[in-house]
Amino acid sequence: MSSPRLSERNKRDILAAYANGEPLKQIAHRFGVDKSYPSILARRRCVQLRSPKGRAPVVDHARRAI
Repeated sequence: MSSPRLSERNKRDILAAYANGEPLKQIAHRFGVDKSYPSILARRRCVQLRSPKGRAPVVDHARRAI
């Protein structure tokens, strides 16, 4: 699915929906993006990634300062 250019406001709204636990498919449908895009955007913006199905939060050790 080819995604249109999104405004900064749309990106913030996607991240807010992602942070609130909205299902990825639902976010993707609402904004006309691929279902992987919310997670990709979260990673790019250093937002804590959601864990799959209630497991512990995903920790990106590469982003942690030593």
